[in-house]
Amino acid sequence: MSDELDLDALLNEHIPLAQPAAPSLDDLVQAWVSERTAPELLPYEQRLIDHIADLLRKQIEHVEETSGMDARTGFKLVIIQTEMERVKYLIRSYLRARIAKIDRYALHILKSPEQLARLSHLERQYLQKHQAVLERHFHTAFLRDLPDNGNLRRLDDTTAAGVSMVTAPDLKQAVFCRVLKESNQVRVGAEKEDLEEGSTVLLRYESIKGLILDGSVALM
Repeated sequence: MSDELDLDALLNEHIPLAQPAAPSLDDLVQAWVSERTAPELLPYEQRLIDHIADLLRKQIEHVEETSGMDARTGFKLVIIQTEMERVKYLIRSYLRARIAKIDRYALHILKSPEQLARLSHLERQYLQKHQAVLERHFHTAFLRDLPDNGNLRRLDDTTAAGVSMVTAPDLKQAVFCRVLKESNQVRVGAEKEDLEEGSTVLLRYESIKGLILDGSVALM
């Protein structure tokens, strides 16, 4: 019947505004995986998130302009909307993974210029307000009742045994990663190893931290 949808032909057609997002979607997926896998905060992907958000806005405009047309167009819009929901899920999950680390390692991040530099402007505002509320709550709940001497009222104190009260990420955590560029003399414990391009390895995060940041290695 002429009114039936030819699914194969439909999927082979160009869907407006969907194709240009494909390369960036791969980058978004990798940023999402890396942030969820790395024990510490990674640099915020400002350019990538802004680019994806702009593409989503254009897709929404396209859907609004073409909705209510024939069945063929309607089916294409369903495909586009499904892909949009997938992208929005990735962005939300990426941001939630970062917020979870900010909540857990707030004092550590505040004391580390390197970590602070990895936050977006909004994340930095959230961190400062979150920590202010937390400190105010602790002070009202019990800190004000402690003797006002020494560091008893401090949240970033260090015990007599030299143990810091500040929770920090475990950089010795083992992570799976894919080698994108051959890297020589990577320290693995007391030895140094060469990482072959295309290989998949399990190493301590601290051993490949620099390689992740320069794009030589991708977390899995």
